[in-house]
Amino acid sequence: MNNMDSVPTLTVLEQSQVSPPPATTCLQSLPLSFFDILWLIFRDPVHTLFFYDLPITKTQFTQTIVPNLKQSLSITLQHFFPFVGKLTIFPTSTRKPEIRYVEGDSVKVTFTECNLDFNDLTGNHPRKCDKFYHLIPLLGCATKFSDGDCITMPVFSVQVTLFPNYGISIGMTNHHSLGDASTRFCFLKAWTSIAQFGSDDWFLANGTLPVYDRLAKYAKLDESYLKYAKVETFNEGSRMDPPVATTYFGNCVMPCMTLARTSILNEKEGFLTAAKLIGENLYKMLTNKDGVVSHLGPIENWLLDDGLPMRFMGVAGTPKLKFYDLDFGFGKPIKHEAISTDYSGSISINACRESNQDLEIGVCLSATDMGVFVRNFNAGLESYI
Repeated sequence: MNNMDSVPTLTVLEQSQVSPPPATTCLQSLPLSFFDILWLIFRDPVHTLFFYDLPITKTQFTQTIVPNLKQSLSITLQHFFPFVGKLTIFPTSTRKPEIRYVEGDSVKVTFTECNLDFNDLTGNHPRKCDKFYHLIPLLGCATKFSDGDCITMPVFSVQVTLFPNYGISIGMTNHHSLGDASTRFCFLKAWTSIAQFGSDDWFLANGTLPVYDRLAKYAKLDESYLKYAKVETFNEGSRMDPPVATTYFGNCVMPCMTLARTSILNEKEGFLTAAKLIGENLYKMLTNKDGVVSHLGPIENWLLDDGLPMRFMGVAGTPKLKFYDLDFGFGKPIKHEAISTDYSGSISINACRESNQDLEIGVCLSATDMGVFVRNFNAGLESYI
């Protein structure tokens, strides 16, 4: 398949609205915790994309893959109602934002066909970012609801794209207030298991049901400063007392920010220096008896520009979650891309497909900067090897 010079075309094969099976999910709502509400300020959604090596025809795709993915998603949604619900923001601050599900809510799922070069998209070399944008869905617009003029918006959508005789991609978009990477992985683990086995028996028996607890045991997640919680950057829940369940639904992450002069980071040992500074700051967060965010000061200060550098780098993803193990029944993914880093100013760090000991790092730069980055990265790597 070599369409590198051709104009990308995307043909919509089917647009569906997938809901939980009838009479399986009642009216429910999930109030946003402190960690969830933070993501209302950062409006960019999360885009993730999986590629699967699956050399099938359009007929095979529409007759087997499409119905299986729709049915398995429907079954999964009855246990993960926030994915099919809508983010609801009320006109006054006296009522917390929430994700609300009502009968009839659905997830938009689009099935398409694309002529882009599948092998190029799944390679381990620099590629133009805009090629991937054809493969990720939009969330949909916010609308006003009659309940006190509150605003509602979808939080999750899916697009499945066929590359005839080569493979498929499954792109997902979610509002970050829905949950972090652990929540997304829990959902995908359930969906892929149901797609393979045809029912939810497997993941129910293996204890992967989501935990929606927002009261009592996890009340600390709603305290503005989490005064007594001891947490870590990528998975705070495991260090809370009591620990948050591994299947806790929502966000449970907190930024660990470190400032350093560019001149120091540009030195030969700049990378190791950066890692050391982040580690030291993380240790301070974990051992601070006044709580993990007390060093940041009032939230209204650290969410603004005061004291922040002109440029800063974030890290998205975590190697603790094995996204390359997600098998819908036609094999594990051959490529996992965190498309959100294209505009968030972050790099992605995830588990590697080939080895549990290695990392897969994704970075988005201009063509000029990418050339410089590749040369410097290779030169630095060779000097250590």
